Amino acid sequence: MSTQVRDTVVEELSASDKAKSKMKRQGSRPLSKGKYSRLEADISSMQRDSATYCDEPADTADYQAWRSNFHLASYKPAVDELIADNAFMAELQARIVPVIVEYDAFWTRYFYRLHLLEV
Repeated sequence: MSTQVRDTVVEELSASDKAKSKMKRQGSRPLSKGKYSRLEADISSMQRDSATYCDEPADTADYQAWRSNFHLASYKPAVDELIADNAFMAELQARIVPVIVEYDAFWTRYFYRLHLLEV
């Protein structure tokens, strides 16, 4: 199962790299202005890491404590915006939810990993 996710991530990265190359040839720029900040780079890397979605977080106690105050329903607008603005995330979710991981686990693990990057 993890191999299937990893293959999907690799395919999406390849497609993303091709799109960036095409934009450079056409003189287009990505929507983000300027260079990525360190946080943006870390988030991009985290989004492309299959462990973000498919593996239980290593620090189970911290994850459970964080989850006790996390309500996915309140993040629905953020999920919708992310899917609308990020083709990679939209494609990844479409490929692995619910075949490999359930919707709630996918997004809860995503927001937990995002939380860890932001603190």
